[in-house]
Amino acid sequence: MFMNNKDWATTQDNFISSAWLDGQEVMLLLHISQRTLQTWRTNRKIGYSKLGKKIFYKVSDINKMLEERYTPCAKEGGDYGK
Repeated sequence: MFMNNKDWATTQDNFISSAWLDGQEVMLLLHISQRTLQTWRTNRKIGYSKLGKKIFYKVSDINKMLEERYTPCAKEGGDYGK
């Protein structure tokens, strides 16, 4: 049985939001240092899971952190500098 587009999009969103990144991937994605990422863990700004010496982060947690700190554009409709 095939999924309709809405079900497929929901499945993709669920997969992506449940995906995990390692520390190196997070640092490259956010352009941050290892120390910054460690500080975020220590201060519980971002959740993580540790397997042996490797630390992983949920993509959904990273997105949540970014959304919580989002500042919208000052003007409606993206009328930048006009």
